[in-house]
Amino acid sequence: MKLNGPILITGASGFIGGNLMHRLVKLGIHPHAVVRRLGNDWRIKSILNKIKLHECDLAKEKEVSSLIQEIKPKYIIHCASYGNYPSQTNVQTMINTNIIGTFNLVNACLKTGFKLFINSGSSSEYGFQNAPSNEKTLPEPNSNYAWTKLSSTMYCQYIAREFKAPVITFRFYSVYGPYEEPSRLIPTLIRCSFERKSPSLVSPRVARDLIHIEDVVDICLLALKNRTAPDGIFNIGTGKRSTIKNVVSAVMQITKAKFDLKWGSMPNRIWDTHVWACDNKKLKRVFKWVPKRNLMTGLVETIKWYQDHPQFLYHAN
Repeated sequence: MKLNGPILITGASGFIGGNLMHRLVKLGIHPHAVVRRLGNDWRIKSILNKIKLHECDLAKEKEVSSLIQEIKPKYIIHCASYGNYPSQTNVQTMINTNIIGTFNLVNACLKTGFKLFINSGSSSEYGFQNAPSNEKTLPEPNSNYAWTKLSSTMYCQYIAREFKAPVITFRFYSVYGPYEEPSRLIPTLIRCSFERKSPSLVSPRVARDLIHIEDVVDICLLALKNRTAPDGIFNIGTGKRSTIKNVVSAVMQITKAKFDLKWGSMPNRIWDTHVWACDNKKLKRVFKWVPKRNLMTGLVETIKWYQDHPQFLYHAN
């Protein structure tokens, strides 16, 4: 894959950003990686000599402007985010990162010009819905994280329309796979299966639209090649609803672990719902793309990766 100009990834040491970095390096590309602070680089430690690492607080306009003037990126994938983990509860930090950070980055990039800016949105922007959401579904954010992410999405839409700028938002659903935060559901289930311990579980009816990280990286790279659909929002999910019961059963089947299942031993979280799947018809129509992995094949790949890299089941973010 060849890119006509520098590529910059924000949140490069995070889950999605880190996996993007690994794929780009594998393709022979040396991306610019923006992180909030140096040192929290466990996901990308093995490729630090093949990337260009920058420490930058996106909430500080002058820092962002100076960095963008230096790099002049032609492709930007904005993965930096705060609030998507239960431990990240500071609302001001959500505003600084998700809203002000996006504002500063988009405007700095407008001054230097670019070919494509991908903003990372979230399925949480839709809030609770009674059916799969499409991009025209009225968002009803039900958390501080959700409304700050929606604010950044709306700003990106405004910029795309006002300046006819190639800015799109990918609303990611429940992404899983290598390098995921160890406290999340699937790494926890895998770790428990390896240790033959029973996990704490919410209601078996809680549902997710689970999409493998490699499929997410695939669509990001496809967008970079196509550079299409300014002023676009795209749901990035499989369109399939997977209950926690489905996921636990699949992990048990693959690993041959036998858990003593204690449903409800972990309280449901405020964002837990029984209806969580996307309508991804727009994604299929515009990009002619569908995820390659279903739940079972994605879990098989993920479990195999963690068998080869068990240390990442215990590395705290």
